[in-house]
Amino acid sequence: MGCELSELISLVRGNTYKSKLLGDDGPALLGLGTIARNGGFNGSKLRHYPGETSEKILMHPNDLYVSLKDITNKGDLLGAVARVPSKVSLGRLTQDTVALRFREGVSVDYQHYVYWLLRTPQYRDYCRARGMGTTNLSLSRDVFLAWKLPDFSSARRLLVETLEAIEELIDNLNQTNGHLFELLKIEFAHRFENGDTPVSDLGSVVSIWKKSVKPASNPDKYWEHYSIPAFDAEQYPSFELGNTIKSNKYEVVPNSILVSKLNPTTRRLWLPQLINTDNAICSTEFIEYVPNNQKNYSFYCSALMQDRFFSYLEGHVTGSTGSRQRVHPSDTLAYTVPNPSASEIRDYCMFADPVIEQIRNTSIESKRLATLRDALLPKLMSGEIDVSKVELPTRPEQTVPANGRLPERDS
Repeated sequence: MGCELSELISLVRGNTYKSKLLGDDGPALLGLGTIARNGGFNGSKLRHYPGETSEKILMHPNDLYVSLKDITNKGDLLGAVARVPSKVSLGRLTQDTVALRFREGVSVDYQHYVYWLLRTPQYRDYCRARGMGTTNLSLSRDVFLAWKLPDFSSARRLLVETLEAIEELIDNLNQTNGHLFELLKIEFAHRFENGDTPVSDLGSVVSIWKKSVKPASNPDKYWEHYSIPAFDAEQYPSFELGNTIKSNKYEVVPNSILVSKLNPTTRRLWLPQLINTDNAICSTEFIEYVPNNQKNYSFYCSALMQDRFFSYLEGHVTGSTGSRQRVHPSDTLAYTVPNPSASEIRDYCMFADPVIEQIRNTSIESKRLATLRDALLPKLMSGEIDVSKVELPTRPEQTVPANGRLPERDS
């Protein structure tokens, strides 16, 4: 073995902040919600803090931070590490996160090596086996720092370079999708959110699909599960056996749009990939909209992407606590959407259909790369590395044309 973490890093814990000061300015808060399950950065819940902050808990791109606690007994966040992405120019630790400060002389390549070792399943098992507590788990600093790293061999160096390249590709794909979403929002607003376009209630142009499914009644069947955690992690469904899904879900149908009714300040709009239409389900925390005229699917996707729609949701929440506020699905049907002429809708869809198809294809490609990354990670610890023999996962077979959504448009 090479050395212990304690020989390479020191730990700096964050501190509390005043929640009333949260806003759109200042360093991004790097709390538990910004660490993905089992490691990686989760930027879906970023908040900012303009209040006074000590320099020692400020974080910059490529800095590493870790959670030494987990508020559940599953241990998915216990010891999980994240790396500040380039899009976060400045971050701030919270009382729940700890910075890894490398000692002088540790090269950038070796820092990358440490990061990927802390993403391996072997390290994750090490943390879970040493967590203390029953409901809320914790990992002592001494135990964390005692983790032993294998030698940084030439084979492992090659694998780290491969993992870095895969991560960069995934980041680029995710950024591409972000730009495509923004393109749809801007183009739609330019054409129709101008005060001159006629409007109609949302309920007159879409329906809410609420067909209930009980996955547990088919315990050996794999379900394509669109859940809130899956959206927050990768915006890609998880595939789970029915005997692991305890509660009822909604059937997900082609040409549907999923919008979270839970805490709409965290904006969640999902265009389902629908790898297999026979087993697609979603959390009942989603509202599933289906356009009455499915050829206008991309028009209504773009309508619901607008900031105005999410502001409407925020203004119609119920619940006394900020962490568990919900919108009643029926209340959303009174939202007014542009209702231009059929020819204007058709012209817009000619522009937007291929953009939405690209968004879905990009999402599938990103997941394929993430699957390859996860297949390589165990080899970093074992040392049994031959990258040339690792098979790239094949693209999932889809059962619906154009990634399950967009119907053929009449010429």
